[in-house]
Amino acid sequence: MAGTIQPVTNHLRLIIITLRKQVIIFFFYLFDEDTGSTVQVPVENVEDLNEQDLEFIYDDKIRKVWHKQEEKWYFSIIDVCQVLTDSENPKNYWNMLKSRLRQEGNEAYTNCVRLKLKASDGKMRLTDCANTDQLLRIIQFIPSRNDEAFKQWLSLQPSQQEDESASTGSLFESIRHVDEYGQEFWYARELQVALEYKQWRRFYSVIEKAKEACANSGNNPDDDFANVGKIVNAGATSKDIGDIKLSRYACYLIVQNGDPHKKVIALGQTYFAVKTREQELAETFDDLSEDSKRLATRNEMRIHNKSLAEAANLAGITDPRDYAIFQNKGYHGLYGGLGRKEIQKRKGLKDSQNILDYMGSTELAANLFRATQTDEKIRREKITGKDAANKTHFEVGKKVRQTIKDLGGTMPENLPTPERSIRQLEREERKKLK
Repeated sequence: MAGTIQPVTNHLRLIIITLRKQVIIFFFYLFDEDTGSTVQVPVENVEDLNEQDLEFIYDDKIRKVWHKQEEKWYFSIIDVCQVLTDSENPKNYWNMLKSRLRQEGNEAYTNCVRLKLKASDGKMRLTDCANTDQLLRIIQFIPSRNDEAFKQWLSLQPSQQEDESASTGSLFESIRHVDEYGQEFWYARELQVALEYKQWRRFYSVIEKAKEACANSGNNPDDDFANVGKIVNAGATSKDIGDIKLSRYACYLIVQNGDPHKKVIALGQTYFAVKTREQELAETFDDLSEDSKRLATRNEMRIHNKSLAEAANLAGITDPRDYAIFQNKGYHGLYGGLGRKEIQKRKGLKDSQNILDYMGSTELAANLFRATQTDEKIRREKITGKDAANKTHFEVGKKVRQTIKDLGGTMPENLPTPERSIRQLEREERKKLK
C-alpha cells in the first residue's frame, strides 16, 4: 500500500477511545477583548494521554480561557493553588498570598487579569487569571511537592489552534486499525462518520474521485482501496452493506477531494498530509537534513514515551510525582547524574520549555533508545514496584551512556542545543503543506 508505515508492535498502539468509538465533546472558553465577552466554544476531542513525560493531566482540574487578542491561554490562579497545595480553601490561600506579595512589594501578581470562567454553581464569574509566564513567577512562592510536575504540564499546553488540530488528529487516530502484518488502515464507513458525511452515497462519490486521482498518479487504486464486507443486523436477518479498507494514502486523497466547506475536511487534509510527510521522512532518514531528522525522531519519541508511561503504570507507578521521579531516573542514567531540571539549565532553557524540543537528532536518538529499551525490559521481565522500575530506568540509561562511550561518541549533555525548537520546525512544515 502506498503511504503506509512500518510495522509496529501491538503494545505501542494506544487505545484512546471507548469500544463504541464515541466522540467526546468538551469545551474551552474564548475571551474577546474587543467585546469584553467570554464565550464557551465546543471542540471535538478523543480521550488521549498527554504528549510526553506525563501520563496524568490537570485539564479537568484547572479552568482556562483563550485570549483572542493576545493568543495565549489564561489559567485560573485559584485552581492552580488548589492542585499545588490541596488547600480546602484555595480562594483564601490565593488572597493571603496576594496580600503578602503586595506587602513585600513583589510584582509577580500585578499583571494578572480578572476574566469570567464557569464557577461551581454553573454561573460565569470573574476570577483572577494568569498566562504561562505569569504563573511560573507566581508558583515560585507556593511551596509544593507537585511544582515540577505542574511545570511540565504547563509547558505542554498548546495554542488553541494547535489544540484543535491535535484533537482532530486524535479523532483520525482513534479509527486507525493495524492488520496482522503491522500495516495500518482505515474503514471507509468509520471515516465517513469522522468526516461528517451523513449519507453513504455522497461519501462514496468522494471515494470515486479519490480513486480516479490515485489512478492518474500512476498507482493501482486496488492497492489502496480494497473492498471488504461489513455485516449489519437488519431486524431478524443480517445484511452485507460493504465497506472499503483504506490506506493512509487513500485517506489523504479522500480528504483532498472532500467538501472544502467542512472544517473537519480542512483539518483532515492537514493531518493526513503531515502524516504522509512523516512517513516519507522515516523512509529516507539517512538522506534527510538535520532538521528533518529531528522531526522524524521527535515524533517517534512521542509515541514511545506514551508506551513507556503505560509500562510504568503497569509496574505500579500511578502517582504523578512518582512518575516524574521515574522519568528523572532515566535522565540520571543517560546524562551522568543530571536530571531534567539540570539538563534544562545546561541548555539555557526556561522552565516552560521542553528539553526534548531542544535536542538534536543524535541526542533524541539516544533518548529514544533509552525509552524503548526501558519499556521493553519492564514488560518483558514483568517488573513491579516503584523502586524496581526506577532502578530499571536508571540502569538502561546508564548502559546507553556506556555504549555511546564505547563507540567514541559525544556524551548527550555535551551535544549542541539547536537554535530552533521542534514546535518551530513543525509550524514551518505545516506552512509548506498549505
